[in-house]
Amino acid sequence: MVFHGPAIGGEFNTLSVGGRVRFDYDRTWSEVTAVHVLVETVLPDAPLDLRYMGFDQAKDVRRYRFDAILGGKLKRRFVVVADMALFRKHHIAVQDGPTLCLHKLMSGLETAPESSRYELGNDDLLAHAEAQATAASRKPRPKGLTGRPRNGAASHSPWGRPPESR
Repeated sequence: MVFHGPAIGGEFNTLSVGGRVRFDYDRTWSEVTAVHVLVETVLPDAPLDLRYMGFDQAKDVRRYRFDAILGGKLKRRFVVVADMALFRKHHIAVQDGPTLCLHKLMSGLETAPESSRYELGNDDLLAHAEAQATAASRKPRPKGLTGRPRNGAASHSPWGRPPESR
């Protein structure tokens, strides 16, 4: 349907792309006589549901897609861009990509909520790699998995015997 700005009346500033409206239509004149912007009421404490929607890759750059769902309806779409060369540089598994992007998106929404595009940069991946290294260094090492027999016991494996006894 086509309508002109005056049909919206005082609600023109609240109209946005993808917003819901209701039309008053005059069948006699086949025209819209009024447009009412429907304002969605969402409780202030309603949780924002971020959903991972997959990724696209061109050359060495992945674009991870997320949808923000509020009150059961799609509110916004977000993209987090990541250079895969940085994943290799910092020895980070590509399987960690969606989780890292989600964390970047969540922190980005706190600092720059108007943006719909974020970038997972070198500093983000470096911080993740350092956190992984710190966590690995704190893990207790399992005892007895050194590959040598314990307490000087002889190994029954042909690879554990001294070369002269083979």
